[in-house]
Amino acid sequence: MSAPTTTRPCPPGAAPLAAFDDLQVGADGPQVDVVVGVPIRADDPNLCGHFPGFPVFPGVFVIEALAQAVDVALRAPGQPRLRLVSVDAVRFLAPLLPPDRLTLHVVATAEGPDGWSVRASGCRADEITAVTIRARFGGSDA
Repeated sequence: MSAPTTTRPCPPGAAPLAAFDDLQVGADGPQVDVVVGVPIRADDPNLCGHFPGFPVFPGVFVIEALAQAVDVALRAPGQPRLRLVSVDAVRFLAPLLPPDRLTLHVVATAEGPDGWSVRASGCRADEITAVTIRARFGGSDA
């Protein structure tokens, strides 16, 4: 990112699933770059049944991490939460296994007064692309 970045915490309303532990946001504007860090931990209780003996980070948690990060990064103060309106495309390309770290690189483009078109690409610690996502977000009445 060429613009200055700010780091923001996971939203308190995300408990008990705080889906990311690091979030960096580029300067505000019609297009915003966001980098999200998602830990893949062996002690995560959600992994014990997915799959027994071979824990794989569930894809729905990747989408949840994106949704939480977009809300924190892009919602204006005093505005309603940004909600995931649609997942237009998602491709899971490589498994996320503990211990690892997913880094989501997100580009969000403003669409109208309260909507965003989002493209995300997620890499594992070994720099292999694990997921790509195209989605849309909007205000609570979207």
